[in-house]
Amino acid sequence: MRRPLAVIGFTGLLALVFAAFFGESMAFWAAAGIAVLSLVFLAVGIFCPRFRRYKAVLVACVAAVVFFSSYVLCVQLRVRPVQALDGQSAEIEGVVCELPYESYGKYYYELEVRRVDLEGAPQNFKLRVSSSHALGADIYDKIDATVTFYLPQDGQGFSSRSYAQAQGLYVYAFLHEYEGVGVQKTGERPLYYYALRARQAMTQALFELLPEEQAGLACGVLLGSKQYVPDRVNTDFRDIGVSHLLAVSGMHMAVIGQLLLVLGRALRLPKVLRVIFAAAGVFGFMAVTGFVPSVSRAGIMMLLYLLGLLLGRQPDTLTSLGAAVLILIALNPMAGGDIGLLLSFCATLGMILFAGPIDAWLKQKLAAKAGWAQRLVSGVCGALSATVSATLTTLPVLLAVFGEISLISPLANLLLVFPCTVFLLVVAVAGLCWLTGFLSFVAYPLAIVGGLLANYQIACSAGLARIPYVSLSAGQGFVLLWLAGTGVLLAICLLSRNCKRLLRLTGLLSCILLLVGIFSYQVANRNELSVAVLDSGDGCAVVVTNGGRAAVLSCGGSYLPAGQIDSYLSRRNIRQLDYLLIPDWTPEASSGITDVIAGYRPAVVLLPGSETLDEPTRLAVQANGGINRSFSGALEVSLWGELQISCAGGREENSLLLSGRGVTFLITPSGEAGENAAGQVDFYITGGQGDPDVQAAYTIFSLSEDSLQRCWAQPVPSGWGNMLGTGGQGSVVVRLYGDRTVSVLREW
Repeated sequence: MRRPLAVIGFTGLLALVFAAFFGESMAFWAAAGIAVLSLVFLAVGIFCPRFRRYKAVLVACVAAVVFFSSYVLCVQLRVRPVQALDGQSAEIEGVVCELPYESYGKYYYELEVRRVDLEGAPQNFKLRVSSSHALGADIYDKIDATVTFYLPQDGQGFSSRSYAQAQGLYVYAFLHEYEGVGVQKTGERPLYYYALRARQAMTQALFELLPEEQAGLACGVLLGSKQYVPDRVNTDFRDIGVSHLLAVSGMHMAVIGQLLLVLGRALRLPKVLRVIFAAAGVFGFMAVTGFVPSVSRAGIMMLLYLLGLLLGRQPDTLTSLGAAVLILIALNPMAGGDIGLLLSFCATLGMILFAGPIDAWLKQKLAAKAGWAQRLVSGVCGALSATVSATLTTLPVLLAVFGEISLISPLANLLLVFPCTVFLLVVAVAGLCWLTGFLSFVAYPLAIVGGLLANYQIACSAGLARIPYVSLSAGQGFVLLWLAGTGVLLAICLLSRNCKRLLRLTGLLSCILLLVGIFSYQVANRNELSVAVLDSGDGCAVVVTNGGRAAVLSCGGSYLPAGQIDSYLSRRNIRQLDYLLIPDWTPEASSGITDVIAGYRPAVVLLPGSETLDEPTRLAVQANGGINRSFSGALEVSLWGELQISCAGGREENSLLLSGRGVTFLITPSGEAGENAAGQVDFYITGGQGDPDVQAAYTIFSLSEDSLQRCWAQPVPSGWGNMLGTGGQGSVVVRLYGDRTVSVLREW
């Protein structure tokens, strides 16, 4: 059997992905079914020698049974006992084991818990704790506090819970800050402490050398620290299909490894010392980035490559990939839920299998006829073949996780991968020079180059993301139909004797299917009225769409609400706002107003006149070419003859009442409904803790994950009906089809 490590590693990862997606019970029955199939296959092989040639099938079946079983055992023995703490409060003692970070006004600490004051509770596990203010705790400090445990949000398929479990976090908690928190130095200094200090120092160096936005991008690209990447940049990268550039993986490891080899050669080190130097650097980089699975996968493959250099042999790439994956999943049976690992694995597998043939075909068709530009065209063909092969193999993961695909991904990768590679190299050297002190003068010119490259990537991604239909949502039914149709056409093409002849026709028919799907979707949904509650953290960002028209009713939130609004409207090819209505000046209703006005130039802007505009908002309103109107009393607005909107006005915290097609919505950005609480509504949308006097069939909480858990930990009024929440799980969209005919769905 060829490549046994690849067979076992690939099968094991596929089994764990299936288990993470469908859950423990399906994993158990899958293990049982495949075990029976393996026994049947083995029995047939004993009596029928012909079957013995299919050893790889039997090995794959045994591997699947082993890893399905390891997942079930891990859930039962490690995950369930910790998850049993859900909803309970207790005093804990733990040591900070990762760098604390701040995100959208909340502070997060990852602890190694050593004591839980609950009878029968597990005593040694990892825990992420959130706080509304900084605790002054550093890495490996001890924290004593009272917390309430809660589970990460779960859902069908991949979710926050499956991803957290892949990171070894089976439960979250929030602090009881009013009871006091004790912080104490421990003096512990394990080796990982110095890796964390190195990451902290590099992060600080980048922010000292570059402006905030460019430094945040540098931290994301070099260290994988996505919390520093601006939300708008993160959204743009995702929409155009280059979010893998923000996940440290193969490209980053290859650059680091080759840089260290070149440095070792420049220092005139012997081959053995040069390889050892590079291997130590690669392992150190894995530690600095936190040994996340995608980095570990790439790091193990690079270490195998370096071992091959040392032994004078060329490692088999499929075997190296299989060995790297096998090590990771053997150590962590929950790794199938790590999206970064799946994207990294699929992209690497695609490039190994398809990049070579695609590159050869492109060079035959293009480079051979390019004349004087042959070298340039060959380089473009190489980059394009790698991009196309990686895009094709990551497509299933992107659809399963994000529910959308990017049509512009090959072009975006072609424009951004090489600049990003140079950017990674430049900022890494600049940061290291800055940290040495005596080479800081070298860091300044490198920082200028890095800043220019960062500006190019930010501007390029923003420009590409504004192109209509750069991404398609799987929620749009025609997308799955188009993918299925294209798959059938490709299968027919590959099975045909005239494969090469039919390939061009297959591409043409696929494009026709896509265009017909887009057109038919627009026609079928031209009268669809949707009210979307976007996932913008604590506060309300509500968007109403009607065909190709849109209105924003409240644009607040502790996340970047303007970025969420922009992403939602871009997926619907909407570039103009008919209305922007801000009910009050609380952050829960208005934090994104300046960016929304500047980005969309609404035809009508309606603002409460009870307070003076700040300078940025005043300038944005002045620059807006539409009708800008303020209101101080009651407001009545009709949207497109479909929705009637009323706002009481004159209050510090206003609420909006919407009605249309027989359905009523009550929107309270900060949670206070006032006089609008009287009577029953169909949908109650709140960006705060909610008004207990409201009676609704559905209550939708627009909150961050921590705030949502705090809210649901309190007694729930019976009048709130069915409850939904954003909480990092995506937006909630209510579609109105006719008189009181609605559907409620989730959208990323």
